[in-house]
Amino acid sequence: VPDLMAAGGFPRIDVLKVDIEGAEAEVFGPAAAGWLRHVRHLAIELHGPDCERAVAAALAGFRYRASTSGELNVYHDLAPAGGAA
Repeated sequence: VPDLMAAGGFPRIDVLKVDIEGAEAEVFGPAAAGWLRHVRHLAIELHGPDCERAVAAALAGFRYRASTSGELNVYHDLAPAGGAA
């Protein structure tokens, strides 16, 4: 994700929709908190318990409002829990 942001010249992402068919565990690994702080809203289709755990762990240090829409889990207004953006 950081490489895509850099390539596109995007310092922030307003809405990130993710459907990566089971690769969530890799993309939302320990380094995810670094780039998630630049995402305002996240919509993600999760593929199994390992992926659910990875995303939950990546979002653990954030405040957000969560909702679902069909197969999507949506996390609104992501913000680091400590308040720093």
